[in-house]
Amino acid sequence: MDLNEDAVVVILQRYFESPFPRDCPTCGRHYANLRQYVRETAPVGYSVSYDANRGDWDTANPIGSAAFANCACGNTLALTTKEMEMSQRLALLAWLKRTSEGSGRTPSEVLDQLRARIRANARGDAPAD
Repeated sequence: MDLNEDAVVVILQRYFESPFPRDCPTCGRHYANLRQYVRETAPVGYSVSYDANRGDWDTANPIGSAAFANCACGNTLALTTKEMEMSQRLALLAWLKRTSEGSGRTPSEVLDQLRARIRANARGDAPAD
């Protein structure tokens, strides 16, 4: 699978739309869809690829990635790729490796740029650069 950043954004945004609706386990706030989640939560910390952090780029069974956001109540929520189809996780991990090494950015910096674009798209904003 030959991926570029735009294709990765589309894949991830579609995937991250799938766990909705969902509720905050602490306060019960209901998020009907990704758009509401993005509008009513605040990104927190860095996005993380657990495989990249371990330097395990060639794994046959990737752990995946996570992006964190705080609910209005302060509870930290996560969107993860742990339920994503394995072949897609592997393709995204290979893309992350190529992109981070080719750009001189850390995997978290690359993932944070993706998160910013996905959040901008979900809000209906112009794409973030």
